[in-house]
Amino acid sequence: MFSFCCSRSQSGRSLQEMIYITSQNFAQLFPEFLNDLSSAVYVAVDLEFTGIDRTSSVNFLSTPSERFKHKIEAARRFSPMQIGFSLFTGDALLGDGDMLQLFEEDKRASGVTSHLYRDEMIRQAREFTPVHSATKPLANLLMSMASKGEVTPEIMEEMHQIKLNLQSRCAFAEGKCIYDELSAHCVLDEAMKAIAIAERWKRQASSPHKQVFVKSYYFYLFPCKANAEVDRELSVSSETMLFLRNNMMDLNKWVSEGLRFCFFEDYAEACRTALKNASTKSLDFCLQLDQLKQWIASIQKPNVRQQLLYLYEDIEHFVLHAKVGETSVFTLPYLYAPLFNELDSLLQPFGMCVKQQFITKNSQGVRNDSTVSDERYFGTRLLLAFITTMRERKIPLVLHNGFSDLAFLYCMLHRDTPQSLAEFKGRIREMFPVIYDTRALTCVPSLQNIQNMTGPLKKTYINLRSRNVFVNINYSGSTPCPGDTAREHDACFDSFMTGSLFAFVQYELAKVRIDYRRLLGIVPVHGSIFNVNFMDDNSDCIHLPPQSPVYALRRRPNQQLAVESLRNELCTIAWNIYVVYNNEDCLLAIILNETANAARGKVNAVVRNWCETNGYVVTALDVESRVRACGITYISERAP
Repeated sequence: MFSFCCSRSQSGRSLQEMIYITSQNFAQLFPEFLNDLSSAVYVAVDLEFTGIDRTSSVNFLSTPSERFKHKIEAARRFSPMQIGFSLFTGDALLGDGDMLQLFEEDKRASGVTSHLYRDEMIRQAREFTPVHSATKPLANLLMSMASKGEVTPEIMEEMHQIKLNLQSRCAFAEGKCIYDELSAHCVLDEAMKAIAIAERWKRQASSPHKQVFVKSYYFYLFPCKANAEVDRELSVSSETMLFLRNNMMDLNKWVSEGLRFCFFEDYAEACRTALKNASTKSLDFCLQLDQLKQWIASIQKPNVRQQLLYLYEDIEHFVLHAKVGETSVFTLPYLYAPLFNELDSLLQPFGMCVKQQFITKNSQGVRNDSTVSDERYFGTRLLLAFITTMRERKIPLVLHNGFSDLAFLYCMLHRDTPQSLAEFKGRIREMFPVIYDTRALTCVPSLQNIQNMTGPLKKTYINLRSRNVFVNINYSGSTPCPGDTAREHDACFDSFMTGSLFAFVQYELAKVRIDYRRLLGIVPVHGSIFNVNFMDDNSDCIHLPPQSPVYALRRRPNQQLAVESLRNELCTIAWNIYVVYNNEDCLLAIILNETANAARGKVNAVVRNWCETNGYVVTALDVESRVRACGITYISERAP
């Protein structure tokens, strides 16, 4: 039976958190995000937009190249407004060894964990930072176990002995000095937290499940102008905005707390300008400091001159290194008004203010061109760091129905527009060398005997979560369970469900002897039978056998599709039935057994009779001819 594991680190931070980044807390959380990102095994991403591409008619045979034009047009017209990152660590990816051992009878670990989970143990051990000297031995014991990836009975016994000693100290302090008694209880509480970490490791190490940890970040995105650019326009779809508002999107936070972003080209220009100005500023500061020194040397009163020359190096260091708002005390000699005013005037270009013996840095000085502290670039800096890390470390990017997400990500960050799908593929591959789409993985024919595999994200996630017996997603009980009560169309929860679904579907595919890595770079095209293959610039693909009987159905609004009755009628000749829903329009594909390819006529008769009985409008689709005409490649989920 599947279960989520609840755990909390010593610092109070949960192992799975929904961390909200704003322009106000960006400086605090950005380094933490970078650290977590660098250790991720894969990253699931979801975006919400101010509008999407809407086609007036449904065409299940439209090609990826045709749909690409609509996606790019929408991505140029509308804007991302929220993005969620879920960073997965631990045993989150199936390797070759896992594939081979998945069905061995004895899957139970011997207490020694994988190197990926051992890395997670080390991270948790480092987060336990004891305040009291009496609990520091527990921190050393935790690190000893983590470095070996093994929870030994001897160390557990040693930890429990420390706990017993601390309990005795509490009993001894009872009724004596209240401060000593409460302090003893604080020390015991800290010890109990360390032991809880070790006990959790012990349970997880002896579990047959893989241990996966997730931490989620999200923030709103709001476009801004860069430098002297005319105010940037923002388009919204009234239907989309109402839809998002009905799904609890906070539009006030979007405007007031969203991280600002601009095109990378504008950010690069701003960085070049800041670098140039920084060099000029350094030169200006040197000249002004030299003027200050010359002024001191020209003072007529020897004692005043000598004392200021003695203080000059300290003043220079403070000018160059002090932070805004910082104040320092200097033993300045008594200065009459003319000299005092001259000193104050010489320090003003550095952003300094002199009051009696105090010098305060009120501003950066004559220029402040740093892109680091400029709020206009917070969103851009975070997204640049995300893309840079994904590129350099080749961390898998996981999406769900991610064609639009990729189009919006590219267009929000670049001024130029790819003119063809092939060009777009190359640009995306440069940003994200490794891409998986959970929609492509769950829609393979081999899994269509499982219900809801082609349904919405939440339904598919809940369905595979209930079937899962291989992996534990460790999260904190301090946040709402991203399951039945999760808010759909919230980028943070959707990224969590996408990443969890990726963990689950790897095992569902392995159970039918399929390696998920065969579908690297395959991204579905919503409303089409075809997929984009980001690993091939010259060809796109279909994962259904092209010769399969395929139909377009139209049902009445809210009418159920009686798929099970059709499945029963075709059970002797159909290997699986594949259904894709697009509001009232549905795509129906019959995957025939290898020995039943000659039964297409019977299939057609059964499908048409089934449609007539249920009141569906049916149209047969000639997929095979379309595949040949457009150069579409058939990619099977199974190795040849």
